[in-house]
Amino acid sequence: MENIEERYKFFTEFILKRVFRVFFFFSFFFFALVFLSNFFFLERVSACTHPCRELSHLNNICTGPGQCRNSSPCSCNSAEFCYQGWLCCDKGPCGSCTPSCPTNYTTTNTGCSSTTASCTRRNCAGDNCGTNTITCRLVTHRVRYNANGGSCPGDAHICHNSGNSAPNCTRPGYNRTGYTITSGSCSGTFTSSTGVCSRIREPITIRANWQLACTTGSWTNTSCGGGGCAANMMQQTRTVSPAGCATTSRCVSNSSCDQFTVSYVRSPAAGGTLNPDSRTVYRGGTSTGPSVTTNWGYEFSGFWKASDTCGNLNSGTGTVSNVTCPLSVYAIWRDCGSCQNCNPYSSPGCPTNYVSNNTGCATTQISCPRFNGCGQL
Repeated sequence: MENIEERYKFFTEFILKRVFRVFFFFSFFFFALVFLSNFFFLERVSACTHPCRELSHLNNICTGPGQCRNSSPCSCNSAEFCYQGWLCCDKGPCGSCTPSCPTNYTTTNTGCSSTTASCTRRNCAGDNCGTNTITCRLVTHRVRYNANGGSCPGDAHICHNSGNSAPNCTRPGYNRTGYTITSGSCSGTFTSSTGVCSRIREPITIRANWQLACTTGSWTNTSCGGGGCAANMMQQTRTVSPAGCATTSRCVSNSSCDQFTVSYVRSPAAGGTLNPDSRTVYRGGTSTGPSVTTNWGYEFSGFWKASDTCGNLNSGTGTVSNVTCPLSVYAIWRDCGSCQNCNPYSSPGCPTNYVSNNTGCATTQISCPRFNGCGQL
């Protein structure tokens, strides 16, 4: 009986000791778990500074210097926020932020047009607590001018999307033939004659182009109607160097190229023929007289023109010099009249040993020439 009691007592004490140890172990473990959990939580919260660091076990929420306090359920003041329904955590100070300028803008004062950029400042609770604002200005792009042996203005710095001014490059002894973009590109319209790009969005280089300066001589009159000019236009020519740099021939109005007609008129028309019957000459020129053919029964007397007309007439040849107006020149013929009778017995008369009487002897004939008034047979 004693053995049973002793065994029961031993067994009871053994069980109680085991249960107590297990209880103690779990109680200690639970207490340590709660203590350490709050310790590490508070340690992490207290270590958090603005801007908030990401703490995965706090769902990205952290606090500032005030840390957190137990308040289950949450009964937080305005400077705190509730976390998981049982902690009131300090929102912390308002954090800072850095705004970023939009594309093609910079914080440097370029002198170009401006805009503003801002960002939102937040505390540890993620609340909006203010903004930071900066002024941004359009960036500039460098425009280089390649003088190509001449001289140009210095490099230009052009605001984005703006155009440059004409560079007006020069080179003694050369003529500028235009400009060419040798690097980069024009985003607008490039005018090669002035070197202006209407819209610049990147750095570009513009080169001046040259040609030897053109040297020209004086214009010299050559001839009326020459070189393809109209008959009443004067052709002028000049020398140029280098060849092809300027025109060498031109047509100009000139009074010396005025043309006048000299008409040759038969008087009377039956007196003969003229070849040609007219000539056209330039102002101050000479009209050579025509060739004359006289018909029988007429005698050519020469040429005549009215005294109040221009030019100097050679009445024997019909040539008119210094013609300055249209005029008519007349070819004059004299009518020689009808043929006159003659008496062969008186002139030339019968030959020797012949008589005009009928002697019944052998005969011969004699004749005399008949002439008109001009002595024509």
